[in-house]
Amino acid sequence: MKVLILILISAILIFDKSTSISQDSIRKHNPTQTWVSLYVEPFNIEGIFYQVTDSSVLIADYKTAGSETMHYSTIEFGYRDIILLELRKKNSVTNGLLIGTLVGALIGGGIGLASGDDPPCDPYTWACVRFSAEAKAVMLMIPFSIVGAISGALLGTSKTKIPIQSLKKNFDSNRSKLESYALKKSTSIKNNE
Repeated sequence: MKVLILILISAILIFDKSTSISQDSIRKHNPTQTWVSLYVEPFNIEGIFYQVTDSSVLIADYKTAGSETMHYSTIEFGYRDIILLELRKKNSVTNGLLIGTLVGALIGGGIGLASGDDPPCDPYTWACVRFSAEAKAVMLMIPFSIVGAISGALLGTSKTKIPIQSLKKNFDSNRSKLESYALKKSTSIKNNE
């Protein structure tokens, strides 16, 4: 029992440390991966969501977005050219995987511990398999961790879809949401809500 508790505490500390490190870097610099569908060529573009203006969005190139100098090469797209914006925070798949693994391990371990020890074997039976609560917890942690990791990774791949359809009213109604994803915050944007 002590070994299982030690393993669970170690796993929590390891996962907590890894997620807190990534959260610190996210607070300082959390670019949003962006997919833009356009009415004009190049029709589809990928990059980092950089900034929102009164009537357009600026998308940074992946190559410059990862540079140490933090200078971005951006392309501006007016709302009239945009069909759809799809947004996803960077590292969301990794964070989902880590959190899902931890949650799955905790659920599996908790179920194993809650089920308790198996009753003693009848002395007149020729085959008897019994497990302690700790052994059940360890056995259940593995498959639950795998299921949690897959679920977390799948949830992390989801994208926020914002349809613009070349309409100013769609752009304006989603401006505050777009601003929350922007790497560079605009000071001139008024909240229309």
